[in-house]
Amino acid sequence: MSVFADFADPWEHARMLADTARNAVLIETLRAHAPGATVLEVGCGTGLFSVLAARLGARRVIALEPTELWREARALVRANGLEDVVEVRPCTIESLAPGALPPVDLAFCELLSPDPLSEGLLDAMAHADLHLAPGGRLAPAALRLGVALVGEADDLPLAEARRARAALDAVAAAHQLALGPLADLLQDAPPMGFLHPSPPVLGPISWLPWWTLGADLDGAAVEGAHALELPAVAAPAAGAVLVFEARYATGAVMHNRPGAGGHWGHLVSGWARPLPAGVPAALRLEVEDDHCLVWPPEVGPAPASR
Repeated sequence: MSVFADFADPWEHARMLADTARNAVLIETLRAHAPGATVLEVGCGTGLFSVLAARLGARRVIALEPTELWREARALVRANGLEDVVEVRPCTIESLAPGALPPVDLAFCELLSPDPLSEGLLDAMAHADLHLAPGGRLAPAALRLGVALVGEADDLPLAEARRARAALDAVAAAHQLALGPLADLLQDAPPMGFLHPSPPVLGPISWLPWWTLGADLDGAAVEGAHALELPAVAAPAAGAVLVFEARYATGAVMHNRPGAGGHWGHLVSGWARPLPAGVPAALRLEVEDDHCLVWPPEVGPAPASR
C-alpha cells in the first residue's frame, strides 16, 4: 500500500475542509499571490484550492497529487470548466527533476499534521523551491515548533503506567513474586507519542527558532536533538505537547496552538515518570525520519530507531 494511502481518505479531507481558520489562510494566500501567476499546489487532494487559484485569476495552475484523489481533482477541474488553466499530475514533487515544470510564481501546500514533519513538508518545500521563478514564493515560507508541558490525566501514559504497576504489585503480593526488571521496565519506559484532542497544558510554549523553508532545508537537515528550556510550573508534568506554526506568504500563520480549535489535534509525548512541580525543565525534541518525540531530562539517549 502506498505511504500516501491514508491521505486519500475522504473523511480526512472532510476534517480539513471543515477547518475554517486553515481555509482562510490558504484563501488569503491565493487572493494575494495567484492573480496573473503560475501556481503550483503540492499535494492538492481533491483539487479545491487549485481550482480556487484559477478562479482567483491564476494564469496557470499545476496541481500534484500522489494518491488516487488525483482523479477527483481532475473531475473537479472539468466540472468547473478549467481544463485550460489547471493541470493535475498524479505524482509527488520529489519525483520531478528541475525543469520538469515551468517556473512557478507561487508554490503552496498544507502538508501539516499533529506531528508536523510527518507529511514531508520540509522535503516538499525544498523540492518546490527548485521550480520557483525569480522572485517566486513558497507558502508556507517558514515553520517553527514549540513544546509545552502537559499535566496529569487519566488518559495519559503516566496514569496507564501507574495502573499497570498497581496490577503488578497485586499479582506479586498474591503469588510471592519479585517484580525486579519488570518494574524497572515500566519505570524507565521511553516516551510514548500519541494523538490527543485537547491535552491539559500546564504552562507557556517554548519555541525553537523559525526554520526558513526551501532548498537549503530538507528533513535530514533538522534530524537529531533540539534543546528546549521550559519554565517551572505549579503541578507535576506527565509529558509534553508538540505545537507548530507555519507562516504563509502573506504573513498569516497556520497553527495548532492548544485551545485555538482547528482539526489537527496534538501530538503528546507521554512519560512513565512525572516531572516534579516547581523545577525548570530542560527537554529535548528528537527528530528522526520526519517524526518527533519529546524526551524528559532524566531519560537516556533516544534509540537508533522508533
